[in-house]
Amino acid sequence: MVKIFFLSFSLIILVTGCRLKNNKSEVEIKNTREIYENIFGEKYLVANGSLLNIGKDSIENGLWQYTSLERRFVLFGDYSNGFPTGTWTFLQSGGTGFTSQWDIYSNSVRPCAFSVPFVLKDSVIDARISKLTTMNDSLGKITIIVSVDDKLFSEQEVDEFNSQSDLGIREQGYTYSGNHKKFRKGENEYFFDEYFLKDSLNKTAKLYRLYGNDPQKNFFVQFTLFHAGPKEDLVKVIYSLMVTSLYIDRSRFLNPYVLSNLISIK
Repeated sequence: MVKIFFLSFSLIILVTGCRLKNNKSEVEIKNTREIYENIFGEKYLVANGSLLNIGKDSIENGLWQYTSLERRFVLFGDYSNGFPTGTWTFLQSGGTGFTSQWDIYSNSVRPCAFSVPFVLKDSVIDARISKLTTMNDSLGKITIIVSVDDKLFSEQEVDEFNSQSDLGIREQGYTYSGNHKKFRKGENEYFFDEYFLKDSLNKTAKLYRLYGNDPQKNFFVQFTLFHAGPKEDLVKVIYSLMVTSLYIDRSRFLNPYVLSNLISIK
């Protein structure tokens, strides 16, 4: 049975990392006009940037700019071998903007790495996980839980998995409503949950969780974000950038340049 990690929402729980492979046979494509699809299904036109290993991992390098095809929203920043790094700028309608500083998080405990735009502190690493805390002045409380399990996930476990998720949320004192969906990118299936939460004081929060086996069928992966604070639309963009920069055992967990085939919605 797979395990769901519901730890204190004052913590960021991260399972740890590795570096990207350097495959000299990969061909770099300049000034691509690929379509980027985030985890929420929003599509962006890529105005500039370069890709390696197109169609498999689609590893980004250099300056990238994304323009939403569905609303007035632009974001841009630099990639280094598939990881957002340095300053990223987000421009919304009305000229409002937001910037964040991105760094790569990884260590030698577990085979994963990804980018984060927050200052992380109070790290405690054991054989399985790293625990870090953060509080963002502009966005409020954000908690990330990433787990990488050697036991693969079976689709027959979905109902039980969602029941455990619901129980974990109730045990932390929240009422909720939720959406669950399954989709395919290439040959791999993913599951995505979106929860709308309310505590006993009627304060609201959101929880997003992407999970599934990695494309190489070596690990079962969960990437969860909890947010209690303002600017939810911006947090969703940040979450998507983080989860699409997740590499497991040197391979990308989810390729945002392969468009989704929605299988079902519950």
